[in-house]
Amino acid sequence: MASFEPNIHIAAEEHSLSTLPPYSFEQGAKRLQIYLWHYPADLSPAHPLCTPELQQAACGKPSAGAASGEIRSTARMAERLAAQLVLRQTLGKGVLIGHNADGSPLIEKSTDFAAETDSRALGLRLSVSHTAGVIALALSPRPVGIDIERWDGRALRLASRYLQPMEIRQLPHPTEAAATLYWSAKEAVYKYFNDQTLCDFRLIQLQPHAPGWLSARTQQAPPLPVYYRYFKTFVLTAAAGVEN
Repeated sequence: MASFEPNIHIAAEEHSLSTLPPYSFEQGAKRLQIYLWHYPADLSPAHPLCTPELQQAACGKPSAGAASGEIRSTARMAERLAAQLVLRQTLGKGVLIGHNADGSPLIEKSTDFAAETDSRALGLRLSVSHTAGVIALALSPRPVGIDIERWDGRALRLASRYLQPMEIRQLPHPTEAAATLYWSAKEAVYKYFNDQTLCDFRLIQLQPHAPGWLSARTQQAPPLPVYYRYFKTFVLTAAAGVEN
């Protein structure tokens, strides 16, 4: 099974968004760019980088609905703003994050779009994840799914609900790290395929492949490589298509 090492760019400090480099189009389809930003806990539309257009993209149109109000006033709004800001930092102000009818993210034109400089960005695939003040954004010319999960014990408590019997046998003494890794990897695979039938994570089978890699199998497709990396407070996983 083919695999490749993604480029991971980390802005570890809350106010170091500017340290994230732009996406390199020249690296072609064999590379994957992952950007991590520990965004400010008080990130809000009042942030200097949050233009009205980004506020609109993150918060949606104002309405009297409770759901809309909740998005504008809670941590969910900060997560969406963080994703928009990371995309703008890496691809420029000509594009922003939109959503397909099924809710999956995509890159679309902003009011500052310039065809001669921004058209290539529209061909990129995008995946987004977040946990506890960290946003993860993956960009690739090929399909990609990314997930980050913090160490909180939840995955270990729910292991029987998403692990296959064979996977449980592979982990005779499940640990929080192993359970969280498998949960996150299956979330990344689900995002990669964007297939609602895979909401039952037991339909995704994982096997160790190499250090830092898992092999994911589903009934719909050949084995898919899933990269993983451990951080102090969370695990990052990325399911990414590769060229033969």
